[in-house]
Amino acid sequence: MPPLSFEKKFGLNTQQTGLQIIPIVIGCIFGEQVSGPMSDYFMKVYRKRRGHVCPTDRLWLTYIGFFTIIAGLLVWGFQLEKAKTWNLLHAWKL
Repeated sequence: MPPLSFEKKFGLNTQQTGLQIIPIVIGCIFGEQVSGPMSDYFMKVYRKRRGHVCPTDRLWLTYIGFFTIIAGLLVWGFQLEKAKTWNLLHAWKL
């Protein structure tokens, strides 16, 4: 659905629409690099608190991911609806 909305609303061609995936790739790489150490830190704190942990205790961290995904999609959708142009330099006032 996102490529269709970019094409219809802003008149982007196929290449320009494909370039919109770059932030998603960067976010995934960043998330992968941060999630491992964050999960290990969570388990270390949890082990100190309870004295033992099991592998399923890591599943509590998925709630953070679920919340950020839902919030990100909502913000993206609302901002896309309000947008008149799709020019990052204009949006950042550079």
